[in-house]
Amino acid sequence: MRIVFLESFYGGSHKNFLDGLVKYSRHQIEPITLPARFWKWRLRASALYFAEQYAKSVKKYDLLIATDMLNLAEFKALSNYDRPMVMFFHENQLTYPLPERESFDPHFGLINIVSALAADLNLFNSIFSARTIQRRIAGICQPDSGIRAAGSTGYHSPQEPGDLHGLRFQRFQERKASEKRRAGDLMEPPVGIR
Repeated sequence: MRIVFLESFYGGSHKNFLDGLVKYSRHQIEPITLPARFWKWRLRASALYFAEQYAKSVKKYDLLIATDMLNLAEFKALSNYDRPMVMFFHENQLTYPLPERESFDPHFGLINIVSALAADLNLFNSIFSARTIQRRIAGICQPDSGIRAAGSTGYHSPQEPGDLHGLRFQRFQERKASEKRRAGDLMEPPVGIR
């Protein structure tokens, strides 16, 4: 499988994860990255940059993976990308601890929510991360908003022994790509987004 991985914050754990995934995956993974700086600008504008620079070239891949520092919904709209997409959450802006004297900006959390809605599969670095974002979303969105039907969820455990340095993904539930939701119908909420 040919995979393109968009990483707008290539540093720290994001860099370590992507480098390990490229090294140990049996699939061909092409990383497209930006340096790890100006995280707020990366979250707000990297989708525009990636769409302008790579909209045509990413269409040759079977799958696109992006991390939580990219607005996946904007990228999808701007690039007309129509193949399967995975969103990997290293962290999320709904539950990320704030530095002293900084107040919560819901805009960044909403980017994570619309990205989760745009993805076919949402993966989290831990069950804790999946559950905390789920609780925050429930406090923001109406129960009938459809957010619970956004893709499927799974988690990646970097601490699990024997899993190729933490690169084995565990999937709890997959949404079939060909399955179409009818207006007003909600799928069974995926594990981790209930």
